[in-house]
Amino acid sequence: MTSIQGFRSFLATLVLLLAGGVAEAAPEGGFYISVEGASAGAQQAGAVLVIRTIGCHEPSKANVRVYAEGIVGDKRMSLLLRPRQTSKGVFVVERTWPDEGVWVLAVSANYRGHESAVLVPLEGEGSPGETFATRGEARTIGKGEVEAALQTLVAGHPRSIRTASGS
Repeated sequence: MTSIQGFRSFLATLVLLLAGGVAEAAPEGGFYISVEGASAGAQQAGAVLVIRTIGCHEPSKANVRVYAEGIVGDKRMSLLLRPRQTSKGVFVVERTWPDEGVWVLAVSANYRGHESAVLVPLEGEGSPGETFATRGEARTIGKGEVEAALQTLVAGHPRSIRTASGS
């Protein structure tokens, strides 16, 4: 075997090994969510957030969960929200949590054993804003991560944890 043939054989083996590693790292082609602030038109209809499930096979069959996690006054709150499916694989989240306090939305989806999640901090009017957009990572959201995000919001907006009555 010449040195060129040996090198080609090495490259072919390397390509096969790398291809096998990629297939193991992303079984079934992968799965993730895309999370965006609602457009002005969707906001007029009450939507705050748009979630899209993306991946191979039928990601529209993913189980999407959203929790509003917040602090109002000195009370810690956790509310299960009901995302509404507007089309295949597209969900909207409408605001159903109190206007007072500081809030984050814990958005997660599971499809065929693959988890994708995003933690969305809410600003001023309780919205991530139209320009917010991110792709969910292959992970879950831990309780400590939610608490740290809330404490960061409290530190940046100390008055926002007061209730509407000013207490």
